[in-house]
Amino acid sequence: MFGIKDKLQLSEECRDWNDADIRPYIPVIDAINFEALIAVARKSRIAIEPHAQSLSCSIESNILGSYSVISVLVFSDGLKWAVKVPRYGTAPSFGQLNQEKMLSEILTLRLIRSRTAIPVPEIYDWDTTRRKIGVPYTLMSFLPGTSLDKLWFDLSWATEEMRMHVLGNLARMMSDLHTLRFNGIGLLKFDEKGDFSGVGPVISQTEGDIFHPEFDVIDGNQTIKWPPPSAHGPFETAKSFLLAGVKALEAEKGLSKVARKQRIADIAVLRFAIESIPDHLTLDDGDSFVVAHPNPDAPNILVDDDGNITGVIDWDGVQTMPRGYGFSCYPSWITRDWDPIMYGCSEPGVEDAPEVLSRYRQTYASAFQDINLPSSKYMPDETRLSHIYEAIYIAASSFWNLSPIDKLLEHAYRRTAEEPFVVEDFRRNLANELESGKADEILAQINVVFRKMWYPEWEYGLAL
Repeated sequence: MFGIKDKLQLSEECRDWNDADIRPYIPVIDAINFEALIAVARKSRIAIEPHAQSLSCSIESNILGSYSVISVLVFSDGLKWAVKVPRYGTAPSFGQLNQEKMLSEILTLRLIRSRTAIPVPEIYDWDTTRRKIGVPYTLMSFLPGTSLDKLWFDLSWATEEMRMHVLGNLARMMSDLHTLRFNGIGLLKFDEKGDFSGVGPVISQTEGDIFHPEFDVIDGNQTIKWPPPSAHGPFETAKSFLLAGVKALEAEKGLSKVARKQRIADIAVLRFAIESIPDHLTLDDGDSFVVAHPNPDAPNILVDDDGNITGVIDWDGVQTMPRGYGFSCYPSWITRDWDPIMYGCSEPGVEDAPEVLSRYRQTYASAFQDINLPSSKYMPDETRLSHIYEAIYIAASSFWNLSPIDKLLEHAYRRTAEEPFVVEDFRRNLANELESGKADEILAQINVVFRKMWYPEWEYGLAL
């Protein structure tokens, strides 16, 4: 029977999705003028290879992502290209800020491709408006390989030796970004010639409250109602960048009285965590901020059969970040135990134990140190301690996921608590004491233990 998945030409990656998950994507796919898209692709190919005039082009499949739809194009000679369309490209809120964000990503990718050996897509054409094919798009090369998330738990492929090979390969590859340094935190800006011109604000696009999203109905299909994007900064210091997220958490409306009480306690913890970040991980003088992949997770790493990295994809929202969470940070699939919500939602049998993840972190940190980057460009702690920095960043930048606070507290108290540390009881007690105005002692204690928590977990038991 010809179903919705066939109509939308969905890729194999989306074949196990149910119709309810797929329907919100229909309006943006329907908005794509595929005839115009194919014409754009052929014109771009001919501009590069004049002999390609006789080649035809067709749509092979559509891949559905969290924030984009990828249409895979195949030419009659077998060459594949890809077109990335923002999932929110048809929203009334897709205006100047989203166009600036999209153009920054495109030109930043071109910069990375020209200045490093990291295999990112080559950009052939783009339009940040809806004029050419009905939606904004980026036309790019299609990188070969299999996404690592499909292989990491395939025991016939992912031997311990293969996993170590991938981690070492990734460390060496990402270290190439150490040359791209800037004087602020935000999106990169470029002039009309495509040359870098400065650091602009951070521009964020979300779907609103992911637990209670609002919807529009377009042609009978329910789709996300995308709110307007937000712009903040640029930021001159790492701590001001993180504190901007905390201030947004403080200002959130609609919380119940109980939730507001706990939010006040969580914000107090976050502020101590941010203030505890060692100065050598912030280094806010000069060109100390670095380009960072926004989501260095396994689905965005492509590998060949031998574990060699063939592509690093999905740079949506790429910007500069502090050194403590830049190019040298751990890939996020080996820090999952530091994000309790993510660590707890996986399928049985597809999660590494904390002690295994800790060992992989140690391997990755050693691989980065062995590269011997100039000391003015890199310090080993930027990798060794990046999982702690990442936990603070996630909690400070997300309305829905404050669970890394639990891990921060557990890690900070593991060497000081005389009795078994129960994080739920601790957070509840802190909220009560803050409400009663008797929290001075516990706050002073948090301040002390957080300033002593900056060590890798494999060094537990060593003197600070």
